[in-house]
Amino acid sequence: MLAPALIRFKTANPSVIIEMTLADRRVSLIEEGYDLVVRMGPIADSELMSRKIGTLPRVLVASPAFLASHPLLTTPEELGKLPALAIRRDLTGWELSTAEGKKATVCPPIEFAANRQTILVEAAIVGIGIANLPTFMVGNALAAGTLARALPAWTPSPVEMTVLWQRNPIRSRLIKAIVAALTLTCGASDMNNHNSLIT
Repeated sequence: MLAPALIRFKTANPSVIIEMTLADRRVSLIEEGYDLVVRMGPIADSELMSRKIGTLPRVLVASPAFLASHPLLTTPEELGKLPALAIRRDLTGWELSTAEGKKATVCPPIEFAANRQTILVEAAIVGIGIANLPTFMVGNALAAGTLARALPAWTPSPVEMTVLWQRNPIRSRLIKAIVAALTLTCGASDMNNHNSLIT
């Protein structure tokens, strides 16, 4: 989602040099020299400037064959007994809710982990287990029937995307422009409640 925004930004601003790094770890803007970072999920309170740029809805998916072989999967409790896919094996539980307001947290055994969610999509399609993935990543597979929703009455909590950066008077205009481009792409307009954009 972010790459197209940065590509468009570079096209419109050819003098700007962009280096994009994808990593499944927390980086230090100061020590590693990054101008800004996008983090997924909740962020700890910090002195950095920040802005929420989007919220990604997620869905539980598995291959039709996998679901057919586990007909008892009708409750979150049953989900906690089945093999799952995730970006790390040490992830905490999945928070689920229904339209009626019921909530549950499950901790399925992670039997396949990869820090690229595109790999998890492929693993789910071949039937390795259940995955909790952003809806936009599995839309085509759901439409094609190579994936199906697991526990369709239960929806995983969405993932928040937040961009963080340091106060930098020299680069404030450039950072503000990039943050605005990312926000426009991800469709978010609300500010993080303890910081605001540089003006």
